[in-house]
Amino acid sequence: MLHSFFKKSIATILSILLIFSLFHPIAATASEKDTINISVRIESWDKTVAPLTTIELAPYDITRTVGNNKVGNWHLTNDQPLAIHAIIKALELQGLDVTKKSVIDVGYQGNYIAGVNNVYEFDYGFTSGWMYKVNGVSPSVGVGTYELSNNDIVELYYIGDMMNHHFGKIAASATEVKEGDEVTFTVTGEPANWGTPPPDEAIADATILINGEKSEFKTDQNGRASIPLTNVGTYWVTAEKFGANSYNMIRPTPIKVVVTEKLPLVQAIDPVESVEVPFGTSKEDALLHLTPTTNLTDSKGNKHEVQLSWSIDGFNSTQSGEYTATGTFSLPANIEQGSVALLVTTVVKVAEQATPPAPQRELPEISTWATQISKWILKNTDFSQHDNFNDWDAIALARSGHSVPEQYYGTLVDYVTEREGNFRLVTDYERMAIAVAAIGKDPTDVAGYNFIEKIYNHERLTNQGTNGVTYALIALDTFSYEIPEDALWNRDSLVDWLLDQQNDDGGFPLAKGSISDVDVTAMTLQALSNYQTDERVQTATERAVAWLAETQLSNGGYKLWGVENSESVSQVIIALSSLKIEVEDGQFIKPEGDLLSALYAYANEDGGMAHTLGDESNYMASHQALMALAAYERNKNGKASLYNMQDVHEEEEVESNPRDDKEEEKPGKEQPKPEQQPEGKQQEEAPKNNANNENKEEGKKESNKAGSNTGDVKNKLPKTATSIYQFLLLGFALLLIGTFLYRLQARKG
Repeated sequence: MLHSFFKKSIATILSILLIFSLFHPIAATASEKDTINISVRIESWDKTVAPLTTIELAPYDITRTVGNNKVGNWHLTNDQPLAIHAIIKALELQGLDVTKKSVIDVGYQGNYIAGVNNVYEFDYGFTSGWMYKVNGVSPSVGVGTYELSNNDIVELYYIGDMMNHHFGKIAASATEVKEGDEVTFTVTGEPANWGTPPPDEAIADATILINGEKSEFKTDQNGRASIPLTNVGTYWVTAEKFGANSYNMIRPTPIKVVVTEKLPLVQAIDPVESVEVPFGTSKEDALLHLTPTTNLTDSKGNKHEVQLSWSIDGFNSTQSGEYTATGTFSLPANIEQGSVALLVTTVVKVAEQATPPAPQRELPEISTWATQISKWILKNTDFSQHDNFNDWDAIALARSGHSVPEQYYGTLVDYVTEREGNFRLVTDYERMAIAVAAIGKDPTDVAGYNFIEKIYNHERLTNQGTNGVTYALIALDTFSYEIPEDALWNRDSLVDWLLDQQNDDGGFPLAKGSISDVDVTAMTLQALSNYQTDERVQTATERAVAWLAETQLSNGGYKLWGVENSESVSQVIIALSSLKIEVEDGQFIKPEGDLLSALYAYANEDGGMAHTLGDESNYMASHQALMALAAYERNKNGKASLYNMQDVHEEEEVESNPRDDKEEEKPGKEQPKPEQQPEGKQQEEAPKNNANNENKEEGKKESNKAGSNTGDVKNKLPKTATSIYQFLLLGFALLLIGTFLYRLQARKG
């Protein structure tokens, strides 16, 4: 009760003071009668009557608005425009009839505004009504007395409670943004006061208005609201708040935020291919070899061509090697950089100083060459001791039509038994499975272990990169082994995995994302050779073959990691032969040689093959070259490919280990080979399949090594037993002869 009386008393006193002040005009600050520019806005209780508008203003007669009985001649002859002039002009610009009292109700010689646009004093409480500010300050005189200056800002506004309101203000974190950007708006307010204005206060729970419409966004306790502006356009943003006991926040002057189209960002820069220049090429000429343009791809998928400006660091034309070239460019006007650096790098390679090509050696007959390599392998390999290379030796010998020493398989069985069939690497299972299949044995039963199952159920099959998957597919296809539905891997998943590894240039890497590798590409093609009816495989194959042709050197050979070597050539020959592509195909004939002449360059006089030119004969180089020649001959003669073991017949089987003689053969999985003669015997009888003719002493040693085996041909018993059918036949013959002699004697008698 006391509080209500106090508020009413204060309000009454303030009203009397306001009315009293209306009759004390201040002196004009200028005598000019020229027009001035004034900005005006009018905020009613629940809407904006006139948005902030700049008008040209001069003194004019407002008698028609307020009536002669309320306006003295002083107002009509004043030299300076007044606040009331600006307010009435603003209403007129909104199309309102200012002669109507419902539009503007003015009293006390134009100094007091009782109502605007049908909203009047006391409508929302005892202390509600219209107030005004000029340049953010509440004047101490009425609107009919306050003389305006050029560029003044007049704000007429309605309050619900003289003692409890805020004059609102709004700020934005940015006023020019891109579509989709978020803008944070901060709403504050000057508290009601009648003296020195206190600090502005954050306005919580204020509703944000966008282009005059209420939005779903409200300010938090700090007066902030973050709003994403997703569409291009111009936004006028303000806020409002109403509370208990006729509280209101006068809407702030709307803040303008312009949202423009977000330009796409640079998403990717097309790589630039490396170039190779001859030894001695100047830096300027080397730069001319680099492509002058490249393409940018933006975040919307659009392509933009840019001009490149190249530089090469540390270039030395007389020093062979690789140098980094950097290309820079200017960003097109319709795209933004983003996080991608505006440069591209590539390699400029200075070739080694040219040396005259070595004279080519005349190529021998392929069979003669293969026999020479097989002799070297047999002479330098101890098949009585297990070695991983021995498996490849066995594959190379068997598939090239040469005999595999009989102790190889026995040694392998001993090794597998000793390891209890457990090997860490899947390539161990794959290599041995292929070798066992090549000699006519059963990879599903190697010393009682199923190597085929070990492959398709291997949990770390991809740990060795492309190699592990490639040779898994090769091993499974040696005899087209069936794979159960619940296997960890099947042919489809292996093929899919391999296809996913292919690089953009067409080659295959050892590990996805690394550079393409000649050997890995060739080996992968060998594995995919059986799946050419699949269009995806066919496309991948064509790209890989094209890459091999492009990568081939002018002498017909290949480099791996910068080193020319024989094994890469061998693998490419195997790949092409597996794909039924002639090695003499035109795309693989280069100015200085082809694949066969390049491979023969590594042949040594001792019959073996070197890894690099001039090196001693090497186990890996030799068995890979022999496999390459076997693959080449098989393709030429229309035989099964190198790793297709369907043509391994019973008469080709090497002598098995004694343990295997006791084991029951498993039908349908193994195609046994015939018993192989001891090495010494081979030399005497010159076997069918072009076996090596070792010298007799060498043959005797091999024969002696194998002589202790119960499976040795020499130690087998002769087949002297007579069957019961032979006895019956002999008895029947004697019976006929006896009958004949008896009848003959009876006739004579």
